[in-house]
Amino acid sequence: MIKTASLLSQAISIVPRGAFEALVKKHGTEKGAKGMTSWCHWGSMIFAQVAGANSLREIHGGMACCLGKLRHLGGIEEAPAKSTLAYANEHRTGATTTTRSSPTGARAVCSS
Repeated sequence: MIKTASLLSQAISIVPRGAFEALVKKHGTEKGAKGMTSWCHWGSMIFAQVAGANSLREIHGGMACCLGKLRHLGGIEEAPAKSTLAYANEHRTGATTTTRSSPTGARAVCSS
């Protein structure tokens, strides 16, 4: 059995899930959300950075082939559809990412 965590797992574990959920609740980023949770959206964007994905198709395809491993990250049960990712990128505020980013307020993961 492998005892080391993947790069994706290490990147996601930087932000504790409880703290992330508290920020989601504080900023209301799941208000009117369709199809995916903020955690899944954030995990998808981290995956895109780690995998070097340049399009929604690459994010979806990469996550679909790694699905068994993604389930262990919690809350990511299936690869989000391209249209769902596009909708989330368009309509989420990004407040949860700016809160834990640089002092200048630059967004580290998601852009809105």
